[in-house]
Amino acid sequence: MEQYSRRNILNFNGLSESEEEDSVQLGIDLAKAVGVTVQKSEIDRAHRIGPKGKKTATGEPIHRPLIVKFTNYTKREEVYDARWKLKDVRPARTTSLAGKELKKVFVTDNLTRKNQKVMFRARELRRSGVLWAAWSDGCQMKVKIKQGGPTHKIKFKFNVFTDNSKCWLTVWSESEYIRAQG
Repeated sequence: MEQYSRRNILNFNGLSESEEEDSVQLGIDLAKAVGVTVQKSEIDRAHRIGPKGKKTATGEPIHRPLIVKFTNYTKREEVYDARWKLKDVRPARTTSLAGKELKKVFVTDNLTRKNQKVMFRARELRRSGVLWAAWSDGCQMKVKIKQGGPTHKIKFKFNVFTDNSKCWLTVWSESEYIRAQG
């Protein structure tokens, strides 16, 4: 239920921040940068999350994620589906994105803490070669065991464990029970 309430929210990660930024306008300009027209009335709220002022080991600032809650799911999906265009965009000087590097910006679903942990483990299994793919789409977590294989939605009967450097997961999908080990 908590995950469902986050359906209309997108996270914009890696976007530099400034003291005088208008988060709602930033959301509108990010949508415009990927070719989607968003009106102010289509954004319920937008703000940064996390503690301010953190730095990396080298002293560079860590940019807090910007979360944007849209008033309807359709507009959110338009922006999410066009997110790949951020890699090729040079923002106009007249927008709130002027001077910002967009190649490092990536857009993600706004997952609950529990689902973030599940996806973190699933991506670990992908990196170790146990899974072919792991992703979320519309706040639904999905995996593929092998290339060309079926996509399995991760339901809440999903377990990811680490046992002496071995990772394994159990997924109960709608049609079958899968166990992957690595």
